[in-house]
This record gives sequence, C-alpha cells and structure tokens, in this order.
Amino acid sequence: MFEAFVMALAREMPVAAISGLVAEHDTRPGASQHYVSQAHDQQDWSHVTAVAIDETATRGRGHRYATVVVQMMSASERAAPAVHDT
Repeated sequence: MFEAFVMALAREMPVAAISGLVAEHDTRPGASQHYVSQAHDQQDWSHVTAVAIDETATRGRGHRYATVVVQMMSASERAAPAVHDT
C-alpha cells in the first residue's frame, strides 16, 4: 500500500519533495530508472537526427540542476512556436 501511495505521488510531485514527505532518501539510484526506461522504450526516436543539451543550476546555491534536451531542426523545419493558454 505504501509503494502505491508513493507511486501516486510521483505522478504529481518531484522525487525530492516526495522523499522529504515520507522521510526517505534515494539510496538506490536505479529505483526510478526502471519506469523511465519503460517509458523511453515506448517512444519512436527514429526521426530524431540531432539534439542540443544544456544544464543549468535551478537555485542560487546548492546542487540542484535542470537538464534541458531539445530536438534540433533545420531552418526549413522551424515554425513559430505554438502558444498554449494555461
């Protein structure tokens, strides 16, 4: 039951926030990798020919980083970005 609760939280919250809530820390780096790999395997990446990757700190001090990966497109493929109302 506890595992189901944590997995439900994982759909809505960052892992760091969940670990604080349940007073645990990740001692097994591959614990969430199973689900990431499962989702990755279901994707069709055959059309991707080039990507750009950047990493930046998300907070002033500390060790919190965000990695951004985007698919590169040629100039002829570029279009105006879609605008989504939130």
